[in-house]
Amino acid sequence: MEQESFDIASLEGFRADLVGSGFEPVLDTERRMWRGPVHPAFGGLTDTLSMEIVFDPGWPYRPPRVFVRGLDTNHSTLDGFVCLWRDGELSAEWETVDGLFNRIEDWCRRAKGGWQDDDLPFDAYLNFKRKWPLMATFDFESLRTSIGSWGDLNGVPANPKLLRIRPGSANGTGGPRGLWFRVGQLHAPPPRNLSELPRHLNRSQRKGLERALSRRREPRALHVSGGVDIIMFAWQRQERTDL
Repeated sequence: MEQESFDIASLEGFRADLVGSGFEPVLDTERRMWRGPVHPAFGGLTDTLSMEIVFDPGWPYRPPRVFVRGLDTNHSTLDGFVCLWRDGELSAEWETVDGLFNRIEDWCRRAKGGWQDDDLPFDAYLNFKRKWPLMATFDFESLRTSIGSWGDLNGVPANPKLLRIRPGSANGTGGPRGLWFRVGQLHAPPPRNLSELPRHLNRSQRKGLERALSRRREPRALHVSGGVDIIMFAWQRQERTDL
């Protein structure tokens, strides 16, 4: 770790302050991961009693990562990663423990306020660990979606790596079948896996999804399963539609 830092003295000073705040290095991590008491600002957002701070190569140019289990809010992932900074941010607040904790307090305040006037995307993509080396293209307007409704779409393989999504059912073409769902403003993170999708849907949408999933025979990526193979989820974010 020390050879991967550009400022050993600064890093050691940060670690010393972590010890003073009740943190200890996690065994067998070569002092990359530290565990200590969860910051009080997380109260009301989670019941966990501890949090982890992880140092990646490149200190002090790369901020430490913070992990807190049990969060269910935007700008956090299922494995507890707390998204505190934009990629490429130059503030360097993270170079001191006080600066890190100040950012945590600001993050928690905004989370408890429902992320009002939040200009960042919802980071939903961070939760999808298995990423297929494939691409789908579509014209969203051609699907003619409306808030609170759902409908059919289908995929036409253009080549082994590209799928073109079109409106309507597959109609016996042999291509993968899909469904689109569109809702209004979200009050919880967008679906981070398939099991979280129903909580954002109304009764009609949930029933449609359940029927389509129940018909799946062979759930393999981009293979026709007999049910639904592609799901497009759209929600309103201020004046735009996110997908």
